[in-house]
Amino acid sequence: VMNTEVDQIKKACQVVGGRNFRPHITFIVLTKMHALRIYKKNIRRQDRAAEQNIKPGTIIDEHVVNPVTNEFYLNSHSTFQGTAKTPRYTLLFDTSGMKADVMQGIVYALAYDFQIVNMAVSLPSPVMIASRMAKRGRSNYIAMYGDETDNSDNGSSIEKDLVELNNRLSYISKPLEAVRFNA
Repeated sequence: VMNTEVDQIKKACQVVGGRNFRPHITFIVLTKMHALRIYKKNIRRQDRAAEQNIKPGTIIDEHVVNPVTNEFYLNSHSTFQGTAKTPRYTLLFDTSGMKADVMQGIVYALAYDFQIVNMAVSLPSPVMIASRMAKRGRSNYIAMYGDETDNSDNGSSIEKDLVELNNRLSYISKPLEAVRFNA
């Protein structure tokens, strides 16, 4: 990430805003692929799952976090069944000098911007939307070209021209271009 994505963001900023455009960059990654589960101290068995789980907005940024990296756990959503799977956020790069509470507040606020439900979702909306769009793109690709993992071509993939793929699979200049299709 440090060697590629941050440099690409800096270059894109200069392309958009000119050579002297150097905004502050805060680069945070998140994962739900961890084994940590966060519980309330006292759980009443007769309560519903939403009442048994930790409340939306709960932030854990000490004791169970990595002492070397700047990370925190933020449970932004209500869990209606089972145990909440709280995402872990890791700050990889920051030039803003933003205080941790402010950064965590921004991440939490982004969970309320999904626009498909009127409550916070488990991930910041840009991450949730990007994940869904990637899944949709993969599904469109498989519908058009088939699942290459099922081919018996000794593991080699058929290389596709990225420009041609974008033209064929994009919604630009297509009937769905002006239609909201992500809800």
